[in-house]
Amino acid sequence: MFARCRLLQPLAHCCDDLFQDFKTYQRQVPVVGCILLNSKRTKLVLVRNWKGTSWTFPRGKVNEGESDLDCARREVAEECGYDVGNHLEPKQHLEFVANDQRMRMYICPDVPEDYAFAPQARKEISTIQWFTFDGLPKKTWSVMPFMPRLKRWVKGHKITKKKGCRAGISSTGRAASVPRNRPLTSSVNDVVQKSREDILNKKKTHRQERSISTPT
Repeated sequence: MFARCRLLQPLAHCCDDLFQDFKTYQRQVPVVGCILLNSKRTKLVLVRNWKGTSWTFPRGKVNEGESDLDCARREVAEECGYDVGNHLEPKQHLEFVANDQRMRMYICPDVPEDYAFAPQARKEISTIQWFTFDGLPKKTWSVMPFMPRLKRWVKGHKITKKKGCRAGISSTGRAASVPRNRPLTSSVNDVVQKSREDILNKKKTHRQERSISTPT
């Protein structure tokens, strides 16, 4: 290219140095993305590059003049087709520096597991998939450094329950794991019926005792 382009011919003698400078600059551009979590915060979304074998979070390099939050929104939209909107909290992120490159991942919980992810950028992402924290695939070199901090974040940010509800109990007072219209078994029906009969008998006996003790 340097030999054929007249504008670049004067730089042909130092093209190798220029290329190395560009590679160094490229490695120093910050990388920003998102950690998409399900509502239970037990699974996360990973993507695999086009014709690649390694898995990463949805992420990418920050454009000139672009904020970290805008970069995270753009990369998730391009690679997953998911709009995080205004759900990202500026302070809810994990970050570390490796080889002079800053990597920041914003945490985005409550992503529907049945969402139909679809990359918007052509020939950039080949696979988008949910994984459990303990079931990550191989070749996740860029993911593993975040996992200890992510697990600590999940422990420190427990799922909030509705006011007035106890663990495992919904706002209606029913056990959250029991369907509302679940049919009662015959044994349970027998117990309920016997309990009702006992209550009626006690009330009847109490009325009779009151009528006897009341003077005429």
